[in-house]
Amino acid sequence: LNDYPCGTDRALSLWAARKEVRAAINVAADANFFNNDNGHGFTYEVTEANLMPFYRDVAVGTWADVGLRVLVYNGDTDPSINPLVAQNWTAALGLAEREKWRPWTVDGCRRMGGYVTRYEGQLDFLTVRGSGHMVPTYKPEATRAFMGAWIAGQNYPAYDSSCKKPGSHSVHSTRI
Repeated sequence: LNDYPCGTDRALSLWAARKEVRAAINVAADANFFNNDNGHGFTYEVTEANLMPFYRDVAVGTWADVGLRVLVYNGDTDPSINPLVAQNWTAALGLAEREKWRPWTVDGCRRMGGYVTRYEGQLDFLTVRGSGHMVPTYKPEATRAFMGAWIAGQNYPAYDSSCKKPGSHSVHSTRI
């Protein structure tokens, strides 16, 4: 789960150390670069238990009959919690996909909101297009659309290639 095949930490450090990269992004050649995940003074030590078994238990285990729903959402430009990490985390729960990765829209027509994968046990993973870490701050309209649908227990507004004008369809008409 956390062993990224592309070697992101090392690759990022090597990339940021290149003279031409530093020149292109206006960073002084003698500037000190470090990765904030474990840079100098930021040594992270795991102090909490892995919560994956708990989330799996909520979705399909002991707590499944209670009717709890889980929404994991992520801005797709979030530099703090990369959406690929969050997507890998939800996929690693081992839940069956009940709805494969698909686009969702802000308007139930064509305005992209991001992408969503829905898993068994009422667990959803959703990305918000063009948002950083603070999704409601950066994308309030998209937040209202996906959060409204989720709270109401409805499907996220789908992309409709035949739609020419938003509002010509009922955005949240289908219950899940």
